[in-house]
Amino acid sequence: MKKYIGLSLVVASVLNADVTDMVKNGTVEGEFRTFYSGIDNKNDTDVFATAVGGRLFYKLASYNNFGGGVEFTTSQDINFLSGDDGHRNTNLSSKDGSYTTVSQVYLSYEKDAFKVVAGRQNLDVPFADGDDVRIVSNSFEAYTLAYEKDSLSFLGGFVTSWQGTDAGLDNGWSAVGKNGMGFGGISYEDDIYSLSGWVFDVDGTKDDEVANTTYYVDGSYALTENLTLSAQYLKQVEKDSSGVEATIFGLMAEVETNDVIFSLAYNNSLKEDAKQSFSGFGGGTLFTSMDSEILDNITKDRGAYAICATAGYSYHNVGFGYAYGDFNGNNNSANEQAHVVEQDLMVEYLFSDNASIETTMVMVDDRESTNEDSNNLRVKFSYNF
Repeated sequence: MKKYIGLSLVVASVLNADVTDMVKNGTVEGEFRTFYSGIDNKNDTDVFATAVGGRLFYKLASYNNFGGGVEFTTSQDINFLSGDDGHRNTNLSSKDGSYTTVSQVYLSYEKDAFKVVAGRQNLDVPFADGDDVRIVSNSFEAYTLAYEKDSLSFLGGFVTSWQGTDAGLDNGWSAVGKNGMGFGGISYEDDIYSLSGWVFDVDGTKDDEVANTTYYVDGSYALTENLTLSAQYLKQVEKDSSGVEATIFGLMAEVETNDVIFSLAYNNSLKEDAKQSFSGFGGGTLFTSMDSEILDNITKDRGAYAICATAGYSYHNVGFGYAYGDFNGNNNSANEQAHVVEQDLMVEYLFSDNASIETTMVMVDDRESTNEDSNNLRVKFSYNF
């Protein structure tokens, strides 16, 4: 973080900027959360934890198109509401029951349709995203260049490290590949069509081989006011004998009418001998990705497919959601099949525009093996300010 603070002072000095006004006119926002997560593992130890935390974000006022921001994120287990002696769920606040980091600290320059950001920041691209489903979301140390005008946008950059629940809270900030990840993408969107294409290039690591070049395209077409059809295609090419190589395509239809949303999605991963797919750094971008199960989990050395159906309904201040995912893998070289079914049920109540409580039940049924069967009950209270 010191290097970004030092850089900001240098920039301010060169521009003779009124740093006092930038600080004084800055804005503060944040979110407070309490979170319970209990997992009933049918053939393993049951775990549970309750944590309190959130984020606090301060954004400098702009001066001569320059800006910046800093965000602190924390999650702290409430010991008497959490398991011990191996029964603690470590997904909320690490094995130590405590996690605090500077999740964002960046400098930016924005002029007309261009924006440059350097430092720790949030990203939301197909293979690097926040996946904000618990208390700590993912963020990235990166250098990005964006262009956005009318219906056309471009985002490119280079990512060096990341942190968050998906990165493993015990690891803190972790390297992205051996030498980072470069990426670039261009998107077009209007009221009827959307189309985007991306390239991601990542090296491997000694402990977790992820080296590959990923080519990804997706698009959607609003067939009617209520019906949207979408498609996606993913091609991953192995680098450095990483074992990552895949060809995946997907289709999805979404119907929205009044207060009801329904979608049906399909993904198919073609067989690559002794290879597997890699969903990137975050929650993944496939249409069929569920809360826990993703197609990556069963693609190694086999062809695999997934079907996912979702339904959502809102009534006044209450929202209901249900998702059913069926993941199937053909025989691999060891003549083993895979079949996992996940069901997700969610109910959310909005106290106001700033406060809500959400209850989620995630039920995973491994129909080829009972080792992975589990039920995960989560309750989250959020207050934004």
